[in-house]
Amino acid sequence: MRTASATLQGAVGPAAPADRGTLPKTVHRCVDVGSHMVAVTVRGTRPTPASAAAVIVTGAGDCQASWTPAADLLANHTRVITYDRAGLGRGRPGPAPTVQGYLDELQAVLDACLPEGPYVLVGHSLGGLIARLHAQQHPDRLAGLVQVDATPEQIADDRAVQVGFAVSGVLAHLLRGLAPFGVVRALLRLRALPLYPEQRTFEARLSAGQRREWVASVARSFGLRGAAGAELRSVLSCAREARRRTAGVGRPQFGDLPLVVLTSRAWGEEWVAMHRELATRSTCSIHRVFDDRRHNIHMAHPDAVAEAVTSLLRPTSLRPNAGPPPQ
Repeated sequence: MRTASATLQGAVGPAAPADRGTLPKTVHRCVDVGSHMVAVTVRGTRPTPASAAAVIVTGAGDCQASWTPAADLLANHTRVITYDRAGLGRGRPGPAPTVQGYLDELQAVLDACLPEGPYVLVGHSLGGLIARLHAQQHPDRLAGLVQVDATPEQIADDRAVQVGFAVSGVLAHLLRGLAPFGVVRALLRLRALPLYPEQRTFEARLSAGQRREWVASVARSFGLRGAAGAELRSVLSCAREARRRTAGVGRPQFGDLPLVVLTSRAWGEEWVAMHRELATRSTCSIHRVFDDRRHNIHMAHPDAVAEAVTSLLRPTSLRPNAGPPPQ
């Protein structure tokens, strides 16, 4: 049982690498959101009906294939659900991205794939902001929240971060125009796509088939019918809308809900400070700052992300004053 007056602070240790030969079965399916279909992958099984599943919400313009190593590790412990939003990876084209559209996609996936039982919501970048808004609206079955270099609402007022996201959006737009000429695939082959500086480390964790799937998913996301650019351009408006929706909400925002915040130094010390504030939104939180500037922490450090999630699947590790999760 969690106690609202306590705060858990500590480091998140590495998880053991998964053995690809013993990974649980992977199932692909499509979920109808109404206006379009969302592509979903389900890995592993929950040890008991009362065990929490892990549901992953990707960052702006990113595909579920980028989560393969981390999701495979987690599938050794529980059911793991990843999905591609409209126009990303395996996802089919859909309407222009909005905050409500993002929330509707997540809810449709939960309704279709996890109609009952608790879950830990894992959100990267924009996906972290989506996860927080969902947690605010639907706390009943939520067992924990993991924020992976998540987008804070405060970026709506931060000029440096605004410029960074604007540059990413322009780059994605240029790649979309060049996609028919094979430029995106060529950059991926050369490991030179600027939005994925972690590619070399990431690919070392993939099988040949998984790498082909990731390259194809990224190429589709940045292709003529892809939504990567539109999602990246939506980040600032989503941050403003999230700020509006959370105005007046009491603090701590999530009470004693277990919360893990993982932070890179990709956007400088102000970004780290914003994440420090994120970690105060629960009285039961862990905050880890990585020394590198790899925004895609799930690709650069899948073991650390998997351990952060599994720490929330172990009830004894969440007791106040229990200390850091086991190393």
